[in-house]
Amino acid sequence: MRLPIVREIVASTDPNLTPHVEREDTVTWTLSANGSFSIRTAWQALRTNGPEVFWFNMVWHRWHIPRWSFIQWLALLGRLATKDRLRVWGLVNDTSCVLCQGGSESHSHLFFDCPFTSINWEVVKAKCGFVLPSRDLMDEIHWGLIHCKDCSIQSRLFKLCLAASVYYIWKERNGRIFQQIGHDSTSVVRLILEEVKASMTSWRHVSRSATNICLILEWGLSVDLLCTV
Repeated sequence: MRLPIVREIVASTDPNLTPHVEREDTVTWTLSANGSFSIRTAWQALRTNGPEVFWFNMVWHRWHIPRWSFIQWLALLGRLATKDRLRVWGLVNDTSCVLCQGGSESHSHLFFDCPFTSINWEVVKAKCGFVLPSRDLMDEIHWGLIHCKDCSIQSRLFKLCLAASVYYIWKERNGRIFQQIGHDSTSVVRLILEEVKASMTSWRHVSRSATNICLILEWGLSVDLLCTV
């Protein structure tokens, strides 16, 4: 008796197929145009395809840091294990925010209705050259889509700093809950800026405009990072 997989192969084979007895059998990956296996085509075949979200380029851009973007992605989808969600699941009773000791912890509170995180984000955003009050995360994404479309340093910084802020705010929250280790606002801001600055050193092909020169110097980096043409 044939195995189920053999019966499936036979059933899916073209009945008009004529074997070539003088040629050796070959394996062809039908999901690729060239017949060769690739991880990409296998993943595309296995995963569930959904519509592309409008904020895709604000998260998964050319300069993104994977671990930052992953947490930011979960935050935008409302999938982080915030206390309001844990309470619905019956896992916690207390939903108070460990960062401000005031409001109830939720995605909108953490990013950036919370006084602690709001101040942090305003300071970090100002370092990008945008002196503006904090909005919630989705509003910041909408603003970035309008004002940070190009490849300038300012646009890159806004996207990176937003992702880094979400990541390190979430990390600070977890540290206070699970390790009873907390840091003040100044320390969290300093960490965010140091990590973003470190990522900037790998940037290439940045034009030598007046704005870019000012920002590079503001971040304490060498103008040698900028193109000469």
